Amino acid sequence: MSQVISAAPNIDVSAFAASLARGAPVLADPSRRACERLGYQTLYEAPAALQKRLRRELIRAHAESLRDNRDAVCDHSVFVWLADWMRWLWAQTPAQEWEEVLAEARPAVERSEVIHHVVAGPAAPYDGYRWLDA
Repeated sequence: MSQVISAAPNIDVSAFAASLARGAPVLADPSRRACERLGYQTLYEAPAALQKRLRRELIRAHAESLRDNRDAVCDHSVFVWLADWMRWLWAQTPAQEWEEVLAEARPAVERSEVIHHVVAGPAAPYDGYRWLDA
């Protein structure tokens, strides 16, 4: 059963993900690696067009990961990425482009059999990547 976790970046969900896994793999959020691959510390530092491209790559890769790892627990979810897009790039995203993004996100949504929306938990330590503003 594919399980995903939706939580703010200032919440450490690692122990929760491990408790859900029960022997299944825990898949880590690939965002940091995607940024480092292009020489950025975070998505927010990249120019808007590159941010959009990276975010869409992450969304598609997440859907593929859920397809290929049906028993995995993801410590991340497409829902957080979509909310983040709406927060930071909404004014720069025409309606037609947003429809394309949602179409790319649909398989990830459909493959997320259980969605854990975490609103409270232990504070995540600063790791040089995640934005931890309260």
